[in-house]
Amino acid sequence: MKSTYKLLGLFWDGRKDLEIPILEYTGETQIRDYKEEYDLFDSRDYIRSVKVSELFRLDDGDKISSILDRLRFCSKVVIVLDCDIKNKNPVIRLFLSKRVSQCLKYVRDYFTQNEIELFVQSEL
Repeated sequence: MKSTYKLLGLFWDGRKDLEIPILEYTGETQIRDYKEEYDLFDSRDYIRSVKVSELFRLDDGDKISSILDRLRFCSKVVIVLDCDIKNKNPVIRLFLSKRVSQCLKYVRDYFTQNEIELFVQSEL
């Protein structure tokens, strides 16, 4: 194989799946993106979101960590499940749901030392 080819998703290979589900976020429907800085509107709760598709696009753990590091001061983090699995092929559906599970487990493990509440939200 040519050395310049890039295998997407290789970072997630061999990672463990999420065993205990993450709670669904039932608060506000529109949560601000992680790229928005802390401001006066965050006086009650510092809540930010990140899309699971954005984490999937990254090919290395350092890049994923740089996103998650921006969330380390939040009181709540919401992972937006924006990759709707519409394919009818059961193998593809199983593969994509496994990748989502691996991603959620990685994020949960990343925040285990912090006092951050982690939630998921399906994209509306």
